[in-house]
Amino acid sequence: MITEVVTFPLKDDLSSVGLESQFSRTMEQTIAGLLKAQNVHSIYYGRFVEKPDIAVILILWNASHQYTNFEQSSEHKTYIQALQDLAKDPKSITSLHVVSKNAADPSQALQASSEVGTTEIGFFYFPTKQSPEDRDSITASVDKFRPCVERSVCHAIYDGWASEDDVINPSASGEDAKCKAYVIAAGWPSIDAHMQFQGSDDFHQHVPHLLGMKGLRHFELFHVTLKAV
Repeated sequence: MITEVVTFPLKDDLSSVGLESQFSRTMEQTIAGLLKAQNVHSIYYGRFVEKPDIAVILILWNASHQYTNFEQSSEHKTYIQALQDLAKDPKSITSLHVVSKNAADPSQALQASSEVGTTEIGFFYFPTKQSPEDRDSITASVDKFRPCVERSVCHAIYDGWASEDDVINPSASGEDAKCKAYVIAAGWPSIDAHMQFQGSDDFHQHVPHLLGMKGLRHFELFHVTLKAV
């Protein structure tokens, strides 16, 4: 399964949160309809708590050929136009395609439920040019960190490399801004529960594995309450 992560800043008049906003109506009436016609596994959307003007859409594709065929269809133009109508700057729309190395079902970490009140999404940026050994070292570091999350109240964790080689690192400019990205998503009962975990000894003993990943240039962490459509 492939998780497409779409993010973009919303137009100023769409910054208010509410199911009656143009953002929600467009998501549920236009974008969701177009994507469901492609037989996607599931669709989620929301706004980052830390940056409520940034929208996020998560699309779970069953196979890579599904979104490849969609990109070549006439419906894709309508989909892109719908996104651009929401975005403050159409050029700021980013789309990452993430494949988990352990074939986990990402919906367990994403879907709002009695177990998941908020989803933490982390973006970790690395040099585009990496040796196989470098990449193995990075994934091994994540594997060393993951057990402390799995021992906590976290409901599920999902992670993997984005297939794109030109992901923009927001802390850099020019050619240096182009990176590879590793994405981690974790479903928590609440933001408070996640913050309590970050204060634990277990977290402090294991987080150096993440912060010390070879070649790490920058990272961002966000919380979002996702709505399924």
